[in-house]
Amino acid sequence: MSRLHLLQQQFSRLSRIDKAFLTALLVQATYSLRDAATGFPLPGSGLVRLAFIIITILFMVRSFPRIVRRLLWRVRHRLLVTWVLLGVVPIVLICALVAEGLFILMGQVVGYMTTAEIARQSELVRSTAQGLAWSLVHRVPSQSVAALAEPFVREISQTRNAEVGAIVRTGKGVIAVPADGGIRDIPEWSKPGFVGLLKDDLRYYVGAHVVPGDSTEKTEVFLYQHAPADFFKNLLPNVATVLPVEGTANAAGIDIRRSDERRSGISIRTSRDPDPVIQRPSPPAGPRGWWDVSVGWPVLMPITDLATGRSDQSVAIVVSRPSLIINKLFSTLGSLASLAVVLLVFTAIVLLIVEIVSLLFGAKLTRSITRAVADLYEGTRKVQAGDFSHRIPIRTKDQLSELAGSFNAMTERIQHLILEVKEKERLENELAIARDVQSQLFPKEFPRLKTLELWGGCQPARTVSGDYYDFVSLGSGRAALAIGDISGKGISAALLMAHIQSALRSQLMHSNGESRAGTSVGSPSSILSILNDHLYTSSAPEKYATFFLGLYADEAGQLVYTNAGHLAPMLVRHGQVLRLPGEGFPVGLFPGVQYDQQTVSLEPGDLLAGFTDGVTETPNRDGEEFGDLRLTELLVRHAGKPLDRIAGEITASIATWTGELERHDDTTLVLARRL
Repeated sequence: MSRLHLLQQQFSRLSRIDKAFLTALLVQATYSLRDAATGFPLPGSGLVRLAFIIITILFMVRSFPRIVRRLLWRVRHRLLVTWVLLGVVPIVLICALVAEGLFILMGQVVGYMTTAEIARQSELVRSTAQGLAWSLVHRVPSQSVAALAEPFVREISQTRNAEVGAIVRTGKGVIAVPADGGIRDIPEWSKPGFVGLLKDDLRYYVGAHVVPGDSTEKTEVFLYQHAPADFFKNLLPNVATVLPVEGTANAAGIDIRRSDERRSGISIRTSRDPDPVIQRPSPPAGPRGWWDVSVGWPVLMPITDLATGRSDQSVAIVVSRPSLIINKLFSTLGSLASLAVVLLVFTAIVLLIVEIVSLLFGAKLTRSITRAVADLYEGTRKVQAGDFSHRIPIRTKDQLSELAGSFNAMTERIQHLILEVKEKERLENELAIARDVQSQLFPKEFPRLKTLELWGGCQPARTVSGDYYDFVSLGSGRAALAIGDISGKGISAALLMAHIQSALRSQLMHSNGESRAGTSVGSPSSILSILNDHLYTSSAPEKYATFFLGLYADEAGQLVYTNAGHLAPMLVRHGQVLRLPGEGFPVGLFPGVQYDQQTVSLEPGDLLAGFTDGVTETPNRDGEEFGDLRLTELLVRHAGKPLDRIAGEITASIATWTGELERHDDTTLVLARRL
């Protein structure tokens, strides 16, 4: 049941024409087996056969494109079809053309032999007639015409073993020799100079009408030779068989007969005429091989009607074989003919060997091409399935092998790229984690002081930033603000930034604890000195950071700060911009560095801006940096706005300045305003 169900499913998937063809094939096979078994056809078998033929033709027409697509899907089949179309088909067509040309040439050659032989025998009759006429003109006066003509004609008849007759017309009358011959008088239509075939109702003749040129009296001789029953059969002995069709040519059931009307002399009628169809004659010898086919060729022979003198082109069928014609053509070479045959056979063998070698070489080339394409196809299937470790075997040293090598190099490169992509994804995941961690390090809320408003922000050039800013509330109206720029970029700078933040906050918390215990608060200079020694001992020699640290107290309204190699912050006061003085070594470069500290009193409305070099040193397309002047103008122009608005204006101006250029440095900005 499962097989039957599977067959039903496959049958249901077929198209209508496929189903009709299978049904017609089954019915036709049933009828054919039934007819073969019973010996007589079933009713309607003719209609079934007709329907099967029609459906088969429709099926072939409909299925031909599909069959071609399936056949030509493989490159091997395409190359094979191309080889057949470009190699085999032209050879077959050339061979067919050569065979047809040889057939026509052989037929025309044997036809020419036939007409040449008839012309030769006609010329022989004319020369005989001229000999008789010359004898009559130069006979002795006492000798009669009959006494001279009768032995002459009799001797010619015996020599040629044919019935020969002559009619001699002189001024004294007409004499027929023999008197009971087939022709008793010179035809009325005949003129001196006539020569050719004659025909009455029953017989063929070869006749000639001559007049001697040096006769003193008018003498005309009409000599004729009766064509025996085997005249045409023996016209070309051992070469061809000639069958006169009495003005009729028969081919495939069509008779070409002489017309009674005087037009072209040939009319056409079908084999349904009551006259019997003339059979095609057989060649005079059997074939010598498959190539020695029978060659039948029509020949037009001019035949004059003896009674009326009307000349028509009568048709004869000449049948021969190539071997007989070739023997006749090469008969002039004698024993050298075998050399020509040997040369021809040798040439044929050489050409056959060349053709076989070409076929083998072409098959080898085709196999190498198709195998390389199959290997490439298999390789692409493997790559499509995700197997980039598959390598195509390189079997030859040609362009296809170079292609296979390029494919292997490509898959190997892709395999490495996949590993690199995976590694990059891993790093990006780690960077994302580092970015999240770093975002937790930046202050989420700014300390709230009575007399000071704070704001800070950082835009990393990469996933993570090497810049640092921080606000630390110290309680009792006090806060610390810091900004720094870590050497380097990326993960290492971010890690060092986290390390500095941890150390700085630890020092600030420790100093804040001491202050609450009653001791003095740690100064920015002492904190940075401790941070410098800590960073110097815990990081690589090339790692350092520029730093600005300030401590602000509401009670005094003063900012005590230390600058360790960082860009001097800008103080905007009454429309003027001042740079906070003070500088020192970056932290982490040298051990035991002592830093100075300065104090600045902030007046109400003062705006303090700390920033990294990513703000002022950002270049545009022409390589020109944003610069301190543009930053100064922005700070002065927007000093009265909220701090976040001021930061937005600065960030927008920098983005407009750089355009679509990739930013290579982090941008960090810290703002503080005295309330």
